[in-house]
Amino acid sequence: MISQKKFTDAIFIILMSLTIFALSIKGDGSSEFLTVHYPPVINFIKNNALFIAIATIFLTTTLIVSRQRFIKINVFDPLLWFFVYKLILGSRMVFTDTGLDLKQIVSFFMVVMIYFLICCRTSNYQVSVTNIIKIIFLTAVLLCLINYYNLFFNYGGSSWKGRFFGIYTHPNFLAVDHATIIAISLGYLSEKNKGYFNRFKFDQLICFFNLIASFLLIILSGSRTGIVGFSAALIVYGVLNFKRNIILSICLFFVSLVALVYFYLNLSDIAQDSTGLTRILNAGNTRAQVWGGLWHDFMSSPLIGIGSLSIGTSGSYLKILSLGGIMLFIPFLIMLIFLFRQCVYQIKIKNYIFLYPIACLLACALTEGILTEGASFPILILLLIIISLSFSRKRSASLVNAYTRLNYPNMI
Repeated sequence: MISQKKFTDAIFIILMSLTIFALSIKGDGSSEFLTVHYPPVINFIKNNALFIAIATIFLTTTLIVSRQRFIKINVFDPLLWFFVYKLILGSRMVFTDTGLDLKQIVSFFMVVMIYFLICCRTSNYQVSVTNIIKIIFLTAVLLCLINYYNLFFNYGGSSWKGRFFGIYTHPNFLAVDHATIIAISLGYLSEKNKGYFNRFKFDQLICFFNLIASFLLIILSGSRTGIVGFSAALIVYGVLNFKRNIILSICLFFVSLVALVYFYLNLSDIAQDSTGLTRILNAGNTRAQVWGGLWHDFMSSPLIGIGSLSIGTSGSYLKILSLGGIMLFIPFLIMLIFLFRQCVYQIKIKNYIFLYPIACLLACALTEGILTEGASFPILILLLIIISLSFSRKRSASLVNAYTRLNYPNMI
């Protein structure tokens, strides 16, 4: 007989996996990367993915609220400051010529709802790190299977430089998503060697499947951002698991360095329109020039920024400065400071699993706008979940015990 808690946990895992999966593949009408057609089943999923995400968020909210009396919010929680950052970002865009469209509004409220869910989940309902790992693994398997289905049947290929993007709207988002999957799998295998999570069946097999399948998808996508994220995860793995092997750590570092330098190659021209917004021409890899343009836009309005950008990809940190100036960057910086503090704390108690994806995502944010763009919301969901779980005050050598019950001081 299955207990009510196990049944509720199973429903929670399935709903959150479907939410991340649906947001990963939702179409946004992107004309930059086009395919001839998708099979009917894939078309149905893509066309209805947003409704699936809304439905699963609603059901998950109902599930948790039914077991919740109140919500606890910690003023030192990086999630809270991430929410403030998103609130300022959305508010700043209202006072521009472009304003907020329906898609941005829906995406913003999705972030609010997911933040609410995580607050509920981590306050009274006793978050379980094993459940979160199961959510990520299940989502990863679904994404890998459906992308390889498209690959084998010749769907999801891009006519632009022959890059594969599967069911995503852009190959870079595919690469960042799967680089994160690799990072989490590496972290899991690292902790597995210490004897944690021994209750899973076939867990290591799933890890190796996710590692190999995701790495091949990154190569097929042709995304250098994905390589940077993958390299960052490898560096963390090497430093934490091969502390005495300095040569290996140095080699891993140079892999990332070469990948970053490569961004300065094959650059196309950019121009600025009459409003001073930096725009990309011919969808080229314009990282170096775009960074210069973003800095110019920031200096033109350093306090509140210019409010809106038409750049599809560039880099999150300079883009945040350009969008909202110092006003927007301060809460974002506070979030990073609190997150860094928690990373140091996790290293002290030898809980490493969440350091891998955090390093991967923050490295990808250097060259990709994953922290500012609506198309990257599944990546943001993963980041929010990871940040939430990394914020643990319970000192324990066991990762499972450390996250089974979270102790939040200084509640408001």
